[in-house]
This record gives sequence, C-alpha cells and structure tokens, in this order.
Amino acid sequence: MNGITERRLEEIPLAEDVAVSWWQCKPVEVMARTALMGSITLDVRERRPWLESRRLAGHAVTALRQLATVTGVSVYAYCVMPDHVHLVIGRSARCDLRTFALRFKRQVQRAAWDAGLRERLWQASFRGHVVRHPEQLRFVMGEVLENPVRRGLARYWKEYPYAGSLTLDP
Repeated sequence: MNGITERRLEEIPLAEDVAVSWWQCKPVEVMARTALMGSITLDVRERRPWLESRRLAGHAVTALRQLATVTGVSVYAYCVMPDHVHLVIGRSARCDLRTFALRFKRQVQRAAWDAGLRERLWQASFRGHVVRHPEQLRFVMGEVLENPVRRGLARYWKEYPYAGSLTLDP
C-alpha cells in the first residue's frame, strides 16, 4: 500500500483482466470492516439533491479532509454529487472503511442540521465494492472522478470543485 501513496496515478499499472468484485457474498457493512481498500457510495435519502448546495457540499469535502487526517484513512478519490457521495478509501490501523463511512455521514449530517435541514440526510446503509488489488485502484478512481462529467456537471473532472484525491496526484 505504501508504494501506491507515493506514486502518481498514471504510474500505477492497470491489468485489463482485473475484475471489480462487488460485495455480494456478505452484507456491505461486514465487508467494509475487513477490506483493505474499497469504493463506497453513500446515498442521500430518497436521492434528494441536498448536496447541490455549495455550502453543504463544501462542508462534506471539509469533513472528509478532517476525518482522513484524524483517522489516517487514505482517500484515493472522492466525489460529492448532488444526491450521493463516492469514496475510494483505504483503511488505516486506527479505522476501518465502515467506521470511516459512518463517521463521515455523521459529520455531514451535523453540518446539514447547522445549515437548517431538519430531516435525516442519509440512507441507512451504503453500497460498495472491495478493491482487492492495487491494479484496480486506477480504474475505480477514474470511474469516481469522471462522475460529474457523465452527469453533465463539468466538462473535465478537475473543473468540478467537489471531486479529487487526498492521497494521490491523479
């Protein structure tokens, strides 16, 4: 893992025959406790576009940065969309993927309440898959970072202010 964090994204080899393994055999929360790296999607309740608010989306990115610093979790890619958040993260010695996702949701929920939202922001659970091999990392990061482009929110992902990496220089 340490070799990945010190390299640029395009230097990571990506094997064409590497498949992404979805969490189908066990509940997501079980897999997220044991996985070393994973891609997680946190959905806003009823897919309402509450995160299209610049203030709340900015709070989400700030919360992500603070939580990554406190927990030591590697945030390889993130993307705050209007109705969901994508995270590609690697566990640390102090924090597993499930705990990180739950703490992130809690911090953003508090920011939403402070901003005046009086409803529950998040769906109860989350979706995701394990990134089993470092070779998959570049593919999964690209999928996450290109999300605003596919949705027509930006022409290039770097133009979108709520997407990026805290670990790698993509």
